[in-house]
Amino acid sequence: MFTRIDHIMICVRDLDAALKTYRETLGFHVYPGGDHPGRGTHNAIGFFDLEYLELLGVRDRAELERDPNSGLLDFLAKGEGLRFFILASDDLDADVAAMRARGIEVRDVREGSRQTPGGVTLRWRFANLGPANPLPFFLIQHLTPDALRQAQDSAQRQAQVPQRARHPNGALGIDRVAVAVVDLEEEAAQYGRALGLAPSPVREEPLLAAKVVSFPIGQMALVLAEQGPGPGPAREALERRGPGPFLVAFRTASLADTQRWMLGHHVNIGPLGARADGRRAMLTRPEPAHGLWMGWVE
Repeated sequence: MFTRIDHIMICVRDLDAALKTYRETLGFHVYPGGDHPGRGTHNAIGFFDLEYLELLGVRDRAELERDPNSGLLDFLAKGEGLRFFILASDDLDADVAAMRARGIEVRDVREGSRQTPGGVTLRWRFANLGPANPLPFFLIQHLTPDALRQAQDSAQRQAQVPQRARHPNGALGIDRVAVAVVDLEEEAAQYGRALGLAPSPVREEPLLAAKVVSFPIGQMALVLAEQGPGPGPAREALERRGPGPFLVAFRTASLADTQRWMLGHHVNIGPLGARADGRRAMLTRPEPAHGLWMGWVE
């Protein structure tokens, strides 16, 4: 089964520049994650608990061009931003088989790895959806034990921040991911079939100026958003690059503290408001975050 949103993948043209922005302007503890051997990419990582944000950049263009399944260069040609959200599975083979039984095209399971700056190789298994179902997520099952993955996180952070230090912006973890869609009813049926889940009832989401449905992913949620008649984040996201993931909401211990950090670093934020579920929240615009809308919820 799917246990959580494992991580989000924010694709950027200049990894060093994005790392600097996410650290110094946006207030995340982000550090170099390492290289992906044979895939032409490298990344930076910002952990929460087991979930994390990933900044992904091009390390070797020629190597990347030899990967027929990458698509990263085409994505970046249209701008930076949130490309994929990745779902953690506790039994990848079973989840792939179940999705195929529901008529979803899923590529065969492959293995991936990352070489950390400290020389440790982290390994995982993953499966992408096929071209008949081009939804913006894939599945992952980590082979490296969680304790070792977290130990690598701590080792990287110790040189930069105190071990277990909170993110300066107050972020505690991922709350939800929002995907802009054109036809909410049609996309809800497609995502529901892929996930094996029923969507929530349709509701109005004032902060996104959109109609939405959601799917539970462990303690997190996936939200599909269809633009409303007026301006708003969902409409802007569709106009910018079309349907796809555009926003990640982070849990924060204090909206006031998060707001104070953002204003102190000249990040454009919206007013505090209430989500459709009644929780207090606010948004920050995508310009400083390399194309990512961010939500913040207490």
